[in-house]
This record gives sequence, structure tokens and C-alpha cells, in this order.
Amino acid sequence: MTTICAITATQNTGPFEKLWHDGSGSAQNIIPASTDSAKAVGKVIPGLKGKFSAMAFRVPNPNVSFVNLIKYDDIKKVVNQETEGIQGYTEDQVIS
Repeated sequence: MTTICAITATQNTGPFEKLWHDGSGSAQNIIPASTDSAKAVGKVIPGLKGKFSAMAFRVPNPNVSFVNLIKYDDIKKVVNQETEGIQGYTEDQVIS
């Protein structure tokens, strides 16, 4: 799960010791951030608990939110189709 959120009024705009990227010009940059969105979804939909992870991005917009959910099997299918003849793929248990 990827979430995109607007920067907040409390967003750091200068050097920040703990997470240096939190203070790197948030009004001009996309800032990666942690999120508990996956945990929240697991509480609301118990069948999804622990089945996916989440990442957030803070963007320089006054008011916007976006969530993108992608199914892993769908990604594998597209990658296999688009790389056919370029690279091989197997789910067999092999050792390189």
C-alpha cells in the first residue's frame, strides 16, 4: 500500500536529528514517511491483517490524499509479460 498525503503544518522545514529527510525542504520535495495504514486496514478488515505493508509520501500540496493498493500476483504477471524473451522467471526452488 502506498499513501500520498499533503505536508502538515507541523512538518519540519529544517535540520532534524532523528529523521534527516523529514526536514529537507518539505515544501519543495516529496518526503518518504512511515505510516500505520496497513495496521489500520488490518483492524478494520481482519482478513487483511499482516498481509501487506505500507509506505507514505508527504507531498507539497495544501490538501490531497491518495492510496494505491497493488496485488503482488498482478505485478508478477505484468513483469513476466513485459520481460518475456529478455529474462527468465521461475517459482521453482532453485539455487543460483
